[in-house]
Amino acid sequence: MASPSSPASPACDRELAGRAQDYFEGLEYDKALETLETLSKARANDPKVAHNLAVARFYAGRDKSTESFFEVAVAAKRRMEGKDGESDTSNDDFDDEAECAVISYNMAVVHYQRRQFESALTILERVFKIVEAVEEVVAQRICLLLLDLYLANRMPDKAGFVLEYLAKTLVSNGNVKQKEQTNDGGDDGDNNQKSASVSDKELLKFYLHQYRARIHIMSRSMKASKREIKSALNIRNQNVTALFLKSNYEYVRRNYRKAVKLLNSCPKTNAYVSGQSLAVLYFNNLGCVHFKMGKYAMAGLYFRKAIEANEREAGRMPQVAGNEQKKLLGTGVSDRLHELVYNQGLVLLHLKKPREAHKCFKTGLLFSAQHSHAWMRLAECCIQDHWQQRTGNNQPDNFTLAKLFGKAQNRKFILKQAFQNTQMTGPLSLSLAITYLNNALHLLARKTEPESKPDIKKPAAKAAAASTSATSAAATATSPMQAAEQGVLRCHALANMAYAYLGTGNLHEALRYAQMLLAEASCPGPIRFLAHVYTAEAYIRLRRFADAMQHLSPQNVGDLSSKGPAASEDAAGEAENLPTEVPPFTAESARNTLLLNLAAAYCIKDDCDQAGACLAQVKQLPAESHQTRQSALLSVFVSLRQGKHDAALEIIQRHQRPVDSGGAF
Repeated sequence: MASPSSPASPACDRELAGRAQDYFEGLEYDKALETLETLSKARANDPKVAHNLAVARFYAGRDKSTESFFEVAVAAKRRMEGKDGESDTSNDDFDDEAECAVISYNMAVVHYQRRQFESALTILERVFKIVEAVEEVVAQRICLLLLDLYLANRMPDKAGFVLEYLAKTLVSNGNVKQKEQTNDGGDDGDNNQKSASVSDKELLKFYLHQYRARIHIMSRSMKASKREIKSALNIRNQNVTALFLKSNYEYVRRNYRKAVKLLNSCPKTNAYVSGQSLAVLYFNNLGCVHFKMGKYAMAGLYFRKAIEANEREAGRMPQVAGNEQKKLLGTGVSDRLHELVYNQGLVLLHLKKPREAHKCFKTGLLFSAQHSHAWMRLAECCIQDHWQQRTGNNQPDNFTLAKLFGKAQNRKFILKQAFQNTQMTGPLSLSLAITYLNNALHLLARKTEPESKPDIKKPAAKAAAASTSATSAAATATSPMQAAEQGVLRCHALANMAYAYLGTGNLHEALRYAQMLLAEASCPGPIRFLAHVYTAEAYIRLRRFADAMQHLSPQNVGDLSSKGPAASEDAAGEAENLPTEVPPFTAESARNTLLLNLAAAYCIKDDCDQAGACLAQVKQLPAESHQTRQSALLSVFVSLRQGKHDAALEIIQRHQRPVDSGGAF
């Protein structure tokens, strides 16, 4: 709550204000509300009284709407700044910002609860510039909330700057005050106050170690993160947050079994951790670990349990048992539904269930529409559904059996094209995938384009420019690690776009996106290989064989081990926001793929001699693989075109397989 207002207020008003503050700090919200209502009658135009009255109503349960509270806070702030009825969205005058620090902090909390992180950042960054003029307790809370916002937006550099200020300024001020109290030589009545001060100092140190560890994990500085986690556990060895943080550290280092062990060792006496449901966090983290272990069915089970726990708690959330007086502000941050359904959708996508995964991703789109990876996942669902329809429930053969006549040596087969049905049914399509991919590419372009942003000023006497710049409300700034991830994500989006346009028959657009992909310097090796294949297919269908054959040269295989820009030395984990993994290519299999496609191009061109020469270079094909069947079919075609019927018959007999009762070839 804000401090009592004007110093010229009567003694009775000051007494009522002090009494209301005592009631509020003593958790007697109803009495505080009654006292403030009495005070508001005498000071109807005091903005601080109006703000405190709104806070008391919220905590007393009289008005749980964040909308009405936010309106009162905005009106009170404008009256304090003398701007009632005016717009101050771009005003850079911070003379009155210190007086409005508490109101600004509460407004940022409301934005945070609504998951409007950019709006909350805009407010707190203005206050942080003059944080030295703010009361120490309020300044500490402002810094802690600003840290949470920077970490939520994956901005570890800026979070590190705020953390260092918090450690140097507030902790050092606490040490000075403690020394002054020691020199004054207080009596026994001050012992409780001193012990409380020491306890608060230890708690603040614990928070500092915790935030440093989170920043180092996000920056993939694993050695520094391990040191901070150890320091935090030395202060509170059975703290749930610290144990979860250590489990996350092991998860990033791919020590999955140890991560599970740490999660199971967390004390479960309290059902809530910092306002979050422990069951939701526990099951979600177990699901993430099992997903990384490749146990997708088990991961899906844990995510379903997390969603069920979230449905019982968030939004639909009952009051915490035994803490009726500590009412939680809204449920926006506590409700993790959009994150849980995204994880569940990712599991379903790996389990080859694209339509169920699409429903999950659409459910979480309300809060993740500004993230490019969410649109990428939706496009992957459409592409996977299209592929499943084309291949007929993942049937690998290029041809299926239509009819069978005769017996023994007189048996005859009638084959039909497996992909002759081009009418794809269902809610998902490649056209819809193109729409999703356009959204993803647009968001990636917004995040990577350079912007001129004002610098954050250090709240020090010299006011030197900070090393990082402020973020605008339009786009989220990213760390260097994230910039590299965004480059890889863009390559995946371009590859999917080229595939989708090839599937819809728009060859010129497919060619354009494939060439854009080849022009990307940071393109991973497997994606670059696919770009050559897509470009060649577009050229072949455009009857431009000379251009196609340049891309089908075995020299275009390149380095298939590259996964994009290199990370730091102790980086041990891949980002979960990247698309699903590209099927692994070996240099030999990639070379064989290009040779087979080159042979097919020569067959279309009716140059069977060159096609045969390409097939002769194909080596080490795995038995019963798609490449083996493709090579056999091309060899039969070339032999028949060259009039070598005996050779074609020998190839057929060598690769023939028994026909089951269902008629599969």
